[in-house]
Amino acid sequence: MTADTSRIDGLYELAFRRHEAGEFAEAEELYRSILQADPRQIDCLHFIGMIALQSGRPADALEPIGKAIAGNDKVAAYHGTIAEAYRALNRRDEAIGHYRKAVALDPAYWAAHSVLADLLREAGDRMAAIEHYQKAVAAKPDLGSAHQNLAALLLEEGFVNEALVAACRALLRQDSEDTRALFVRSLGAARELPDSPEFRGLLLRAISEVWARPVELAPAALTVIGSNETLKSAMAAVNSVWPQRVHPKVIAPCIPQLQQDALLHKVMESTPVSDEDLQRLLACGRTILLDAALDPSGDIQPEMLSFACALARQCFINEYIFQLPEVEHDGMMGLRGKLMQDLSGKTPVLALTLITYACYAPLHKLDRTQAILSREWPAIMQGLLDEQLREPEEEARLRAATPRLTKIEDETSVRVRQQYEENPYPRWTKPAPVRPAAGIAAYLRDELGATGLADASAGAPLDILIAGCGSGQQPIDAARRFPSARVLAVDLSLTSLGYAQRKAAEAGVTNLTFAQADILALDMGDRRFDVIEASGMLHHLAEPFAGWAKLLGLLKPGGFMRVGLYSELARQDVVAARAFIAAGGYDATADSIRNCRQNLMKSRDPNLRTLYASPDFYSISGCRDLLFHVEEHRMTLPQIATFLSEQRLTFLGFQLSPRTRAQYRVRFPEDPAMTDLTMWRLFETDHRNTFRGMYQFWVQNTAT
Repeated sequence: MTADTSRIDGLYELAFRRHEAGEFAEAEELYRSILQADPRQIDCLHFIGMIALQSGRPADALEPIGKAIAGNDKVAAYHGTIAEAYRALNRRDEAIGHYRKAVALDPAYWAAHSVLADLLREAGDRMAAIEHYQKAVAAKPDLGSAHQNLAALLLEEGFVNEALVAACRALLRQDSEDTRALFVRSLGAARELPDSPEFRGLLLRAISEVWARPVELAPAALTVIGSNETLKSAMAAVNSVWPQRVHPKVIAPCIPQLQQDALLHKVMESTPVSDEDLQRLLACGRTILLDAALDPSGDIQPEMLSFACALARQCFINEYIFQLPEVEHDGMMGLRGKLMQDLSGKTPVLALTLITYACYAPLHKLDRTQAILSREWPAIMQGLLDEQLREPEEEARLRAATPRLTKIEDETSVRVRQQYEENPYPRWTKPAPVRPAAGIAAYLRDELGATGLADASAGAPLDILIAGCGSGQQPIDAARRFPSARVLAVDLSLTSLGYAQRKAAEAGVTNLTFAQADILALDMGDRRFDVIEASGMLHHLAEPFAGWAKLLGLLKPGGFMRVGLYSELARQDVVAARAFIAAGGYDATADSIRNCRQNLMKSRDPNLRTLYASPDFYSISGCRDLLFHVEEHRMTLPQIATFLSEQRLTFLGFQLSPRTRAQYRVRFPEDPAMTDLTMWRLFETDHRNTFRGMYQFWVQNTAT
């Protein structure tokens, strides 16, 4: 080694140390010294450019790095660094060009792949962006941000199964609110689910930690649960003799699985099980509990306790929708008599007895709340006791104290109120995660992609009305989304309002007021609202458009309104079911609903079989709302468009899944705002299930 080489090596070592320590001026001086001693050391030009970039002077980085590239354009790092400088200067095309050269020279250059993908996505070259995100994570599998960006882009482009896989990988590497939300969106769109313990674990976390409403997560969880071969075999055996119950020994092999499946238990505790095969198996499990409770050899075994409590909670949540054979009903009544007798004195009550009865009827209807709560029970039973005893007592108190803003005299309103007093809807246990929004216009820009919105209330607290708030999901979400807003939620049903108030208190919401009112008679004096939500209630009025117009009278000029209306095209299965119900003479009592469901499931009519996909089919209140409603109207998009025109309302957009948005963009690229209702009519004609739930959309009041 020559003296000059030794000296340069020493200077390099010293320069690197200074550079790594952030002593940029000293490092740059050393790099320039090396260049002065030997101009062939063009790496120093690159390092000088890096220092300029790291010092926040990207323009000063271009010349030295450009000279390094001129000296040797085969070094990937040179192109990567100058690309970073161009990116900082918002010169995207030059940045993309150099990043492309960098990854061509070094295919394993994961950082360049990742940033190149970001730039290509910004430039609109989405397929190329996907390719480079994939290369980035292949080169560096633990790169959580690239997995997340890849999942989001795959979802936007309609590659839903691949998006879910990428979202799982992102979540396993970078657990955050954003990755959890992305997992939920991907899960809802995917048609195939990963077959791995990691995925099952994420599902369990998602339901336990409430990453979304449990009803949204349940279909995927039930698919995973139902893929177990032991459960499959048991469900097949049950179906082979249904509605008769199988002998306990037939399903005995699946009992350990039912006892141990934490994912199943969590679903059962959170939302109605929307799978008829599994519901039937659970009904057989309930029969086994009843037999044991009627002739106990001792109390329930510890290993059975978790499943039995989850089953009792499931039966309460679905409002005892399981078919009840006469012999089983007689057994249940015998068990009730024994339980009442034991609770009236000091006779010990087995946990098995109480849990089993709770699988057949709500404990609070026994009118023995204090007698039950005064006894000692296993800790795992507390959720069941809260749900069936403490919470109904609190709801009754809140219901009695609810203010009434109007009389309810309209004939249709009286009938609708009665339905929801008997069967509050929807049944729900946990609110969805909600992110606070900067304002209504900002929220709608994010939700709909609507641009150029004028928000007349910007800077002032919003005044929000939730019309027909039901059991409280909508107003609780709105109050958490706009925490500085003043939210008023009204409904016809006091029972629904009692439930809603309890859930609002549970969620810690303080900017929300509930009242009983009929919107047809609602007079707020001079009070007008910045935002009105009327999702799922207008189509239950005798004259929906008249009711809509009434609400518009309470909306400020420039105010926003969210509307949910049933689609005529999407609900043809409901139309067929209502005809089936009328022909069969079924009524809206619980027993009749149970019988109707069983007979509907025997039908081979394809228009009827699609009903099974609705989660509402799996609870009494849901089924009544879906099929037996006392007043239902369905709309078409031309009808809605006509009303919007007459009322001078601006249509802002539908709330849609990413998959539907992607499909629409492909079909109608000439409508980038996705607000042309004529085109949406064509799209819905080709995709009749697009608005299977409802038309959910936002409008703005542009009338003066």
